[in-house]
Amino acid sequence: MAINQVKIGTWFQVEFTGDFNWETTIGVNYDYYIEVGIVKRVWKNLSLNYQRIHGSFVDEPINQFGIRLAL
Repeated sequence: MAINQVKIGTWFQVEFTGDFNWETTIGVNYDYYIEVGIVKRVWKNLSLNYQRIHGSFVDEPINQFGIRLAL
């Protein structure tokens, strides 16, 4: 699994998460999960985020919008 975070400019961060598996699921030679997100801090510990998810377990890519609270 790889989790990386990069700050681009000064107003948002880009996050990348990936999980790649070979021959770990019976009947499947390869499965994967990839998530790319953009995070914008709006106030102290509160951020808004957008994520795009691709994976072998979903029929089509998923878009998610959310609020993140860092404690």
